[in-house]
Amino acid sequence: MKLKHYLLASTICVLPFAASAADLPVKAPYSPVAVAVPFTWTGFYVGGSAGLISQNTTGTDINGLWDNPGDTWGVPGISGLFGINVGYNYQLSNNIVLGLEADYAWSGINNTGTNLYTGSSSNFSVSSKLSSLGTVRGRIGYAFDRALVYATGGFAFGHVENATNGPSDPAYYNVSTSGTQTGWTVGGGLEYAVTNNWTVRAEALYVDLGTKTTAINNSGCAFGFKNTYTIGRLGLNYKF
Repeated sequence: MKLKHYLLASTICVLPFAASAADLPVKAPYSPVAVAVPFTWTGFYVGGSAGLISQNTTGTDINGLWDNPGDTWGVPGISGLFGINVGYNYQLSNNIVLGLEADYAWSGINNTGTNLYTGSSSNFSVSSKLSSLGTVRGRIGYAFDRALVYATGGFAFGHVENATNGPSDPAYYNVSTSGTQTGWTVGGGLEYAVTNNWTVRAEALYVDLGTKTTAINNSGCAFGFKNTYTIGRLGLNYKF
C-alpha cells in the first residue's frame, strides 16, 4: 500500500516538468548551405564559327615575259567563312589558360584582278581562289572569371587555286597552280562563358599560306603567288 502511494506521489511531481518540456522550442533540422563552385575554363569543347575573310594575294612576274621582272599585281577580295572547331583548355591556379585548338572552314573567296601590260593596251588577269582553310593553334590567355582574353598562333593549311590569263595570247601567258598550301597563322580573341557549358567568342586571325610558283609553260613563262588572308569571325562553343 505504501508503494502505491509512493508511485502516485512521484507521478504527480513529474507531470509539471513534462508539461514544461513540451512547451520548449523545437530546433529545426540541419540544412547544409550550398556553396557555389567557381567557374573554370578547363575542359574539352566543340563549336562552330562564321565570319568574313579578306585576301591580299599578290602575283609576281618571275621572268619578265609578262612585264618587267619582279612586277607585282594584287588580287584583293572579301567573302564569307564558315567553320567547325574542337579544342581543350587548362586553367592554372593563377588564372592563366593554356589551350590547343584545331579548326576547319569553308570559304567562298574567288577573286580576279584585271591589269594592263606596261606600255600596252592589252590586258591580262590574275585570279586566286581559296575553297577551304584549316589551322592547328596553341592558345594562351588570362581568365577574368567567365571572360577570357587570349592570343593564338600556329600551323595553317588551305586549298588554293591561282592563275593568270592573257586573252590576247593564252598559250603564252596562261599559267596556274592548284593544291594544298601550308603556312602559319597568328591572332587573338575574347571569349565569354554565358553558362557553365556555353561560350561565345570574337576572334581575328592573320593567315600566310606562303608563296607558290607556277611551272614554266611552253613559252617560258612563270608566275609567283603570295597568298595571305585576314579573318574576323564569331563563334559558339559547347564546353564539356
